[in-house]
Amino acid sequence: MAHTHSSTVATNALIERKGARAGMIVTRGFRDLFELQRLAIPHPMRFDSRRPLPLIPRALVREVGGRIAADGGELDPLPEADAVAAAQELVAAGAEIAIVV
Repeated sequence: MAHTHSSTVATNALIERKGARAGMIVTRGFRDLFELQRLAIPHPMRFDSRRPLPLIPRALVREVGGRIAADGGELDPLPEADAVAAAQELVAAGAEIAIVV
């Protein structure tokens, strides 16, 4: 994987499920962010209603340490070893690109 900056083109490709197989790197504690899909049930009062599939399957999500404040300040530094290990695990799991949230 190479480090690049994305645009709406990449976001649209992810939403449309086109392009490379994506993995996601998130702050520790947010692994299930897209899996939860709060308020995403099409018909909440119907028991047979199905949630949409997550854009990135849970198997392709990795957590790393570090925390950023709302003002952009660093509360807890990101351990570089966590980021490298997460990227390597995603590649081994079949991800072609990684989204860092």
